[in-house]
Amino acid sequence: MRIQKTGSGDNTSYIYFIEKNGSLWRMEQPLGDMGFDFLRHQLGGLPSGLYHAGIEFISWDMKNHLLHFSIHASSDPGTGGVEKTLTYQLLQNKIVEP
Repeated sequence: MRIQKTGSGDNTSYIYFIEKNGSLWRMEQPLGDMGFDFLRHQLGGLPSGLYHAGIEFISWDMKNHLLHFSIHASSDPGTGGVEKTLTYQLLQNKIVEP
């Protein structure tokens, strides 16, 4: 996993995979984007005007092929913003709530 700052309070994140033959490839969709898509579906939408969006690494559970992370974004006062802990299941290529 790579998290890279892209602006004031913003970051982007990618999952990289190493194949048994040693080849390396990057998942096309950023992990943060997958997380926001998951939340948008679960919550029926997200507050408008989100900024300072990104993720933070929490932990790996390599035995169970899980990546735990938090996702966050600020929004205009009174609209709530976003702060949620999520889990990425590496073998199923999907995000779930822990």
